[in-house]
Amino acid sequence: MIPSGLKGKRGRGILIIAGLVLVVGAYVALVVSARGPLYKGKRAAQWLDELITTEGNSIEAKRAFQEMGSRAAPYLVNELTRKSELRDKYVAIQSKLPHALFVATPSWRTHRNWRRRQYAATALGEIGPPATAAIPALIETVSKTEPFETDPSTGASGGPTFSPKARIAAIQALWKISPESPSVVSTVVAALQQKYFCEVESHAIMVLADLGPEFKSAIPTVIQNLKFYDKRQPRLSVPSFYPVGGLAPGYAESVPRLTEALKDTNPRTREAVAYDLGTLNTPDLPVARAAIPGLIAALQDQDVIVRITAAEAIRNIDWTQCQTTVPALIDLLGETNYTVRLRAVDLLRQMATEATPALPALEKALQDNARIVQVWAAEALTQIQSTISNEAHSK
Repeated sequence: MIPSGLKGKRGRGILIIAGLVLVVGAYVALVVSARGPLYKGKRAAQWLDELITTEGNSIEAKRAFQEMGSRAAPYLVNELTRKSELRDKYVAIQSKLPHALFVATPSWRTHRNWRRRQYAATALGEIGPPATAAIPALIETVSKTEPFETDPSTGASGGPTFSPKARIAAIQALWKISPESPSVVSTVVAALQQKYFCEVESHAIMVLADLGPEFKSAIPTVIQNLKFYDKRQPRLSVPSFYPVGGLAPGYAESVPRLTEALKDTNPRTREAVAYDLGTLNTPDLPVARAAIPGLIAALQDQDVIVRITAAEAIRNIDWTQCQTTVPALIDLLGETNYTVRLRAVDLLRQMATEATPALPALEKALQDNARIVQVWAAEALTQIQSTISNEAHSK
């Protein structure tokens, strides 16, 4: 006969063991589920590992995600956001356990690795439109800073550097999933301002070349963001012109120094100062007219970005000088960089009748390789021709 005290202890022990078995079983089941659906005997997590180890080049892994489609999207979103509903459920169950069981149960570890986030976004792009539910997570990723993880075996040291690769993959995925979505378009347009992570800007530029007439209203913002300089950041290439405690861009007292810097050997310096001359505070713009001869000379600069920035600065400083820029703008319409052609079209659009000599070039731009340039060239032609017609009727 077993004493009643022993019976109670044995009963509690059995309950503890049973509870532990149940929690561990739940953990195993949730972990397996959290690794995503199966395809050809491998979980989505394994296919993602293969995508990572092949640096996105595994055709089999890409096909696996295409075949799994929307079933794989929740797993990939968890990897992308570093959040997991299944993990939250497990932690909720675990937190309600007695202390002894809580300590005995396994903890749920999550990957905190930008490479997993990068290739999770890549995989979502392979899924395409069926991954629509992932759009909010991808939009969040585009604006999220990724800490760069160095490889100790290479002797690289850590530091305040960042990797933009997950953001780039998110931009590419968004365009594959839903390029017609207003929220996707506005996110990619905003990414043009990430100039200090220039790879992000360049990938946003690549996808926006195909922006169609349905998003014509977004084109002015595209152009503005292409010209964007973040004034909170120092001009790294021009420390002599913007020393600590010195005059920042936007003040008339900076004009002589900026004008001289238009001759600097660094094209990015010339671009920066041309931009700053064109963005002086309105009361200081008359002083900036002293820089017009230097800006006109910059219309012949070897660097195409300097040329278009100088043309924009001339227009902002003194509208009456616009006509001097028309020949340069016509030449810029033949440049290989579509963003330069787009900005040139926009300046001609603003000039109205002053841009009459550019009408043949604008008509040719209706067949431009970049759809966004076609759309804006049509808008420019409409506005210029409408102004010419109105002026003719008023005489």
